[in-house]
Amino acid sequence: MHKRSLLLLLFPLLLFGIEIDLREGKEKGQVYSTLNLKSRELVNCVKKFDDFERISEIVCRFPTPYGKRVKEFSNSFFDVEVKRQGKITDLIIRPRFKSVLFSSDHDLITIEQFVRRTEKEFARHWLVVGYNSEKIPFLEGLNRYTPRRINFPVELSYKKVPFIGALDINGQPIPDGTTEDVEMYMELRTLYEDGKYRDVINLSNEILQRFPNTLFVSEIVLHQIRALFKLKAYKKIVNISKEFLRNFSSDVAVPEVLLYTAYVHSKLGFIAYAKYYFERLFNEHLDSEYRNMGFVYYGDARIHVGKKAEGIRYYKRALFNTKDRLIATKAAYRLGNLYLEDLKPEESAKYFAKVVTGNPKYFNLSVPRNYELAERLASFEEYKVASDIMKILLKDRDPHETDRYEVMLKDMGVWLDEAEEVEDAYFAYSKYLGIYNYGTYDSLIRENQDKLLFKRDEANQTKIFENYTTLIKTYGLDSDIGKQAIYEKGKLLHKLKEFQMVLQIEKDMRVAEPKYPEIGDIIVDSAKELATSFVQTSRCEESIELVDKYTLTLPESVDTEVYYCAVEGGKYPLAEEIARRNIQIGKDTLDWVYRYSQVLIRSGRYHEFIPVSDEVLSLMENDKSDKHLDIYFDRFKAFNILKRDDEVLQTVDKLEKHFKDTYRNLQPFKSAVEIGKKRRDNLLIERYASRVIEIQNKLNSFVESPDIEFLLNVALKEQGKHQRSIQIMNGLLTREPALEPDDVARAYYELGIAYIELGNDSKAKDSFEKSSKASPTNVWGKLSSEYLDIFN
Repeated sequence: MHKRSLLLLLFPLLLFGIEIDLREGKEKGQVYSTLNLKSRELVNCVKKFDDFERISEIVCRFPTPYGKRVKEFSNSFFDVEVKRQGKITDLIIRPRFKSVLFSSDHDLITIEQFVRRTEKEFARHWLVVGYNSEKIPFLEGLNRYTPRRINFPVELSYKKVPFIGALDINGQPIPDGTTEDVEMYMELRTLYEDGKYRDVINLSNEILQRFPNTLFVSEIVLHQIRALFKLKAYKKIVNISKEFLRNFSSDVAVPEVLLYTAYVHSKLGFIAYAKYYFERLFNEHLDSEYRNMGFVYYGDARIHVGKKAEGIRYYKRALFNTKDRLIATKAAYRLGNLYLEDLKPEESAKYFAKVVTGNPKYFNLSVPRNYELAERLASFEEYKVASDIMKILLKDRDPHETDRYEVMLKDMGVWLDEAEEVEDAYFAYSKYLGIYNYGTYDSLIRENQDKLLFKRDEANQTKIFENYTTLIKTYGLDSDIGKQAIYEKGKLLHKLKEFQMVLQIEKDMRVAEPKYPEIGDIIVDSAKELATSFVQTSRCEESIELVDKYTLTLPESVDTEVYYCAVEGGKYPLAEEIARRNIQIGKDTLDWVYRYSQVLIRSGRYHEFIPVSDEVLSLMENDKSDKHLDIYFDRFKAFNILKRDDEVLQTVDKLEKHFKDTYRNLQPFKSAVEIGKKRRDNLLIERYASRVIEIQNKLNSFVESPDIEFLLNVALKEQGKHQRSIQIMNGLLTREPALEPDDVARAYYELGIAYIELGNDSKAKDSFEKSSKASPTNVWGKLSSEYLDIFN
């Protein structure tokens, strides 16, 4: 081997040095050359390519100047030039033939396994190999890795101690029977389907770390690649995808991974590698849709480097080979843009028309961009496709929530007009005037709309509509011509979905109904459509008014809205009819049975309500649902009104369980107290009177006081619970300023009696004195005075 080397040491104060080692040799009779560049500091070497995707120039940039000690030099494979720009020095290597560039920084101590070489942006050691043969010396293919061939540099595996897994108490390996990797893999798939791509990456790393021998390793790596692709983390995909292709070369996902690998190399500027993977995809997977998607991506890459003709050819291959709608859409859309850039509007419109027909929703992915596209097409007088795109962009959009809606609607009408789509243009103008009656372009729109009248023949709907109006004015509704005109006018309005206008001319149409019985159906159907529209926009009163007037049955799709409108308006028969119909067909049974029960309770049909409410509770139990627990309040009301005390108490018990301290329980608890009073059931009185007091204290509202406390006190006295009685009376007296004097007197009297029962005469006497003082003439005050006389 011939060797020629050049050693440069810069000024010591710069602490900077480089070494360039240039050698030549032979391999199988073919001469080659190596150029080793070593530096103390990190150096950035960048490749530039010619039209044949060969390296034309390598620029290695040093961050420190080193004077003029290095001169230009060359051998039979390389020309080397040195340039200094300010504080930066560039070493420019121009290969005369083929060449490859490797970054060669490696730490042999930390190498644990054979790994595929990765591209580095900065390194301290760079190697350039120049050759003029078909293959790189010592390698069979361009930078292709295989363990059986030499790579630059050789990477050694660090010797590890064998690992056999966990051991049991006797030191024997524990069999691994876990299925956790399966569960984690299923979770991984769910995360990917939910679009949680970062979580996919984290979980896949965890699975592979914990279960390196899992059966799902290929699927896990595939999902990792997919997630990285979605996140556009292209640099991270490179090594993972190459490892996948090497380790799972027969996997069904190979075409997909080849597509990603080729795409990311193209995006990162590694054109030669991208071409290699694209060609593998194209040549090895002829029946794969990923191949067709590859045609699209490779077309992008060729156009990016100025190869527009090649890009168009690949787009067409994708379009005419694929059966996938999205791939065909992407290809056709790109072709349309390219031909538009080339000022070939007719060819461009042909491809955009394919997207309009095959996948119209694609235009909605970017409304501003495609509105601009439609404008460009219109500027080339391709009005048909331009207006078709505008129809897609404006369909089902809210004028008040869409930017530039007014100008877009105006443009659509004008383009439709220019395309001789007379009827569509007329309706676009009408829509504009309906929304922007005094808009920015109203004068233009009105003028254009008037001009359309001259374009319409006798079959034109607008011309016919005007003729009907003229005929009615000329002949009157008493004539046969007038009757036919009003009938045709109403039929046309119904066809145009102008249902409000149909009802506005109902009186005139009824004149012609004997001769044209279909008029009744037109009117009723218009009322039905209008009522449906009203109920959908919460215009309940107007909707129910139409339902009543025309005895309408609205579509099942709005049953819920109509039901609530009927209940709100007190139209219980209508609400009941809707509920019964839905129950009969078994639609959302629990909800509709509950709604039916609400009709019955609101209309006072308590006997009918009770069995229906039983069914609601049964359905809730079957469905394990608690969405309609408030039906217990309705059941309490029904049982209470029907004086079915046992059921009242059962229901009150349920209310206490499910709703605890809510204010709505005051009346049920109070009714339970009344039942206890009627039955002389002191325990019942004590239980629910106490609950009433607790709720009042929580809400700081005492509407049932002091009667509830006095009633509770009676029950407590009869049970001999005098200490509890003292507690209740003291609680009542804490609100003494809010009590009437007579109530204060009674409360202190009850305290005195309780203290006597407990043998505390001192507190009893004090209580009687306060009672007598609070209301001397009151019966309780007088009784207290009598007790005081006994003490004295």
